[in-house]
Amino acid sequence: MVAEQVLKPRMAYLCGIIGELVGRRADDPCVVMCALSVQAQFQGLLWHRIMPTLAMGAENAPETLDAIAEHITHCSLGGVRGFQKSGQSPAKAGHDR
Repeated sequence: MVAEQVLKPRMAYLCGIIGELVGRRADDPCVVMCALSVQAQFQGLLWHRIMPTLAMGAENAPETLDAIAEHITHCSLGGVRGFQKSGQSPAKAGHDR
C-alpha cells in the first residue's frame, strides 16, 4: 500500500525531473537507473545512527545532514548530466557496461 501510494509516485516524479534534465523520457531505462542511484544515496541517510561510526566527521547534527544533502545533490546532478541525450545510446554513453 505504501509502495503504491507513496513510493511509486515519488519515483515517477523523480524520473520526470531527471528525464527533463537529460532530454529523455521518464521511463527510459537510463533515467530510471539514475533515479534509483539518487534514491539509494538518500537511503544511506536512514542509517543516521551508525553514520558517525562509519564516516569520521559525520555526526548527526543538522548542519552535517544539510552538508550531506548538498553533496548528494551536487554529485547526483553531475552524474545525471553525464547521461544527457547526445545521440548516443546509453551503452555508448557508458551506461550498460
